[in-house]
Amino acid sequence: MATPHKHAPHVEVIDRHGASAQHSNLPIKVAVLETNVDRLQIEMNELKTEFREFRKEMRAEIMAIRTHDFRLLFGAIITVAIGVAALMAKGFHWI
Repeated sequence: MATPHKHAPHVEVIDRHGASAQHSNLPIKVAVLETNVDRLQIEMNELKTEFREFRKEMRAEIMAIRTHDFRLLFGAIITVAIGVAALMAKGFHWI
């Protein structure tokens, strides 16, 4: 077997039964992974909740803007209609 180079990657020794030489650390590693997965699930649920609240707030704000825009547009249409009616009345010498 050749001697490893200075920058060679770490190679884990495996015995003939396929067990790692560091098999005693496996339960600890699994526990850490389970903890990390649990934490990720909790954080994802929190993000889902925050996103739902954000969508509700956005919907309310958009509805308020749409209501204001509709009123403004409706007022402009009425004003233009009255102005056109006045111009027609003046043009036909009704006024």
